[in-house]
Amino acid sequence: MMNVQDVIAAIHRMDNDELNRVVETIKMRRNYNARQKARTFAVGDRVSFAARGMQVVGTVTKVNPKNLQVLQSNSHTVWRVHANLLSPVKKMSEVS
Repeated sequence: MMNVQDVIAAIHRMDNDELNRVVETIKMRRNYNARQKARTFAVGDRVSFAARGMQVVGTVTKVNPKNLQVLQSNSHTVWRVHANLLSPVKKMSEVS
């Protein structure tokens, strides 16, 4: 496997058509990763994420292909959050 420096050096040698193919491949991989992560959550799961300098904890209310709707626990705020930004919150029974 190539290391990051090798990849960067290869990118510097590419022409526009090759760069466009690489960018498209990266976008497709990011979409794939987001969809895979979104599938790990279900409606009713407790999750957390960082937003506006605070840690938000809430409940998943809707699962879309790449984003999830999260109802914040201590308010009526509904957040639309990219799946890669979410972390599951363990229940107290799972912690012990």
